[in-house]
Amino acid sequence: MRTLTDWHRWEQFQAGMVASRCGVRRSKDGVVGQALRIFRRAYVGRKWGLPGRSYKPAANSLTAAGYPTKEQDFKNALRDKSPLPEHTIPADAPGIPELVGTLLSIWPEFEWKRLVLDPKPDYLRQISCVPQVNARQTFGNAGEFQTAV
Repeated sequence: MRTLTDWHRWEQFQAGMVASRCGVRRSKDGVVGQALRIFRRAYVGRKWGLPGRSYKPAANSLTAAGYPTKEQDFKNALRDKSPLPEHTIPADAPGIPELVGTLLSIWPEFEWKRLVLDPKPDYLRQISCVPQVNARQTFGNAGEFQTAV
């Protein structure tokens, strides 16, 4: 390694190791890309407290939060029939605390602990400084993102 960029690439590679071993393809977006792949699979499968419908508003919400996503990304997640991997993304990996905070701000029912590996007891308190995205502000109807009771 010669540059700081090389070091950051190495960190991303190492952070994505567990997910890669569980069958989650690596992404040009590093471990955050892998986490988003797992999240989309959970979303379309209505797992982990996620509603699983309205792919377009969900994609728009993620894009507005800074995670460019297309409706087709959710549709592609439907094709993967392998078991949904749990606890595969290191909680302290670069960009993951921010992603978890963003996902929780959009989908408060999201069972985030099923995505991350070994979060510290005060993990949510540490990510509370993450900018919040409100689905109601983004789309006017937050009910699209709530699960049916």
